[in-house]
Amino acid sequence: MRGPIELLSWVVLGQATPLAVTFEEALLRADQHPEVQAIVAAAKARDPIDGSLSALTHNPNFTVGPGWRISTVNDDGLDFQVSFQLPFVLSDLADARKASAEAERAVLGAEQAAVLLERRLLSARSWFELKEREIELEGLSRAEALGQRTTALVERAAEAGLLTQVDLHEARAHTDEIVLERLDAEGRLFECSLHLAAALAEPPDRAMRTSGPLPRFELPTERDQWVENTAALPSTALLRERARAMASFSVEQESEAADTFSAGAQLQRESPTEGIAFLMFGWSPSWFNDGARHRAGAVERKVRAEEAAEREARENRRFLVELFHEIEHTQEIVEHLETVMVPSLRATHEGRARQLSLGETSLLAVLDAERRLLAGELRLVRAQTAAAWARARAFHVLSSVGIASNTKEHR
Repeated sequence: MRGPIELLSWVVLGQATPLAVTFEEALLRADQHPEVQAIVAAAKARDPIDGSLSALTHNPNFTVGPGWRISTVNDDGLDFQVSFQLPFVLSDLADARKASAEAERAVLGAEQAAVLLERRLLSARSWFELKEREIELEGLSRAEALGQRTTALVERAAEAGLLTQVDLHEARAHTDEIVLERLDAEGRLFECSLHLAAALAEPPDRAMRTSGPLPRFELPTERDQWVENTAALPSTALLRERARAMASFSVEQESEAADTFSAGAQLQRESPTEGIAFLMFGWSPSWFNDGARHRAGAVERKVRAEEAAEREARENRRFLVELFHEIEHTQEIVEHLETVMVPSLRATHEGRARQLSLGETSLLAVLDAERRLLAGELRLVRAQTAAAWARARAFHVLSSVGIASNTKEHR
C-alpha cells in the first residue's frame, strides 16, 4: 500500500516512486554539485598553464631590413640588415608573475571550500526541511484516519440516541480541520521536494523523499572552541585570499613597468664581399609609465577585500555565538516537549476518552484534547528537526576549519 508521500508524488508529478536520499547521500551529492565541479575543472585547466611560466618575461625581437644599394661605381645590388634583440626587465617580474598565479590558484581553492560548504549546508537544510514535512504529513494522515474512525463511532452513537446531532457535526468538523491541515502539509512537502531536487541538481520534475532517521552530531562543548578560528572559516578565508591576490597582482604590475634593458646584435651587408656586425644595447626607463593605472585599481580592491574579510570574520563570530545558543535552546525545547508537554497532553486525551466512555464528560472535551495532542506532537516534530539541523549546521561549519573534524556523526 502506498504511503502519503508516494501518493502525492504519483498524483502531482506522475512518478510512482520518488527518489529516496539519505542524509549522507545528500552531502555526497553536494560535493559533486556542478558548481563545485566547475571550480575544480577551472583549477585543473589553469594548472599546466601556470606551470609553464617562463623565467624570461619578454619575447626576443627579430628584424630583417631588405634594401637596394645605389652606388656611383657601378656596384648597385641587393642589400639587407638583420638584427636580434632580447629585452630584460630590471625587476623580479618572473617571480612576481609566478606569485600572482599562485595567489590566484589559492583564490580558487578558497572559493571551492566556500562553495562546497555552502552547497553542503543548502543540501542539508533542504533534506531536513523535507524530512520534517514527511513526518508532519505522516502524523496528520494518522490523525485523519483516527478522526474518521471517531466520526463513524459518533454517527452510530447518534443513531442510537447516545449522542446528539451537534456532537456529530462537531466530530465531522474536527476531522475536516485535520484534512485541511493535511492538504496544507502536502503543499509544503511538494515545495520542499522541489527545493531538495534543486539543491542536488536533479531535474525540476524529480520527486524526492528522504531516507533514514534524523542524524545527530557530537560537537565541542566549549564556546571558545567555536569562535577562536572564525577568521579561518571559508567565507572569510576566501576574502583574505582575494586581498592577497590583489596585492600580488599590484606587485606584478609594478614589476612589469620597471626599467627594461635589451641586448642584441645586428648584421649589415655593405657589399657583395663586405658586411658589418654590431652589438646592440638598449635601455627603456620607466619615467612616465610605471604601471600606476593598473596598480591603483588592484590596491583599491585589495583594501576593500581586507575590510570585507574583517567584517565577515566579525559576522561569523556572531553567527557561531548565535548557533551555540540555538543548539542549547532547541535542545531544551525538545526535552520539555518529550518529557513534559506531550506526555501530559497524551494522558489528558486518554483520560478524557475514558471519561466519555463513562458518561462523565462531553465529546467536545475529548476532541479538544485530541486537537491539543496533535498540535503538541507536530510541535515536537518541528522542534526535533530544528535541533538536529542546528547541530548539523554547526558540525559542518566547524569541520570546515578542523574544529569538529575528529568528532563522529551518530544516529
